[in-house]
Amino acid sequence: MPINTINDKPIATAGEHVQFEKVCNLTYLKKMSSGNKDFVQEIIKLYLKQAPVELAKLQKAITTDDQEAVKVIAHKLKSSASMLGADSIVLRLKRLEALTVSEAADTERVQLYNELEALNKQATEEELLPLIIHT
Repeated sequence: MPINTINDKPIATAGEHVQFEKVCNLTYLKKMSSGNKDFVQEIIKLYLKQAPVELAKLQKAITTDDQEAVKVIAHKLKSSASMLGADSIVLRLKRLEALTVSEAADTERVQLYNELEALNKQATEEELLPLIIHT
């Protein structure tokens, strides 16, 4: 669910749905697995299980303005997204880690989270789940 407040204060965000290019590039994961399809499946399943939990924690950290938690969670998610070649997700997580505390940063943090949520949804529904279902 998109964020639109921090500490119960409204934050202006773009409300439109954005469609991104393909989010994941599994080349690295496939190369690392040496062609082991079961390994690839397990990494994808692990991401599908962990990402929603971590995104929920990230949402809470952003809305409660817990900057230290934002950095820790973004760093953890960044590792998982890197394995899947999800560079667009990784870039946004790196930006979240780097933001300082300010009102302008609050708005950017919210925008980055909302983009992360959309990217993760697209990656999950259009790219990763079909790999699990059809194999």
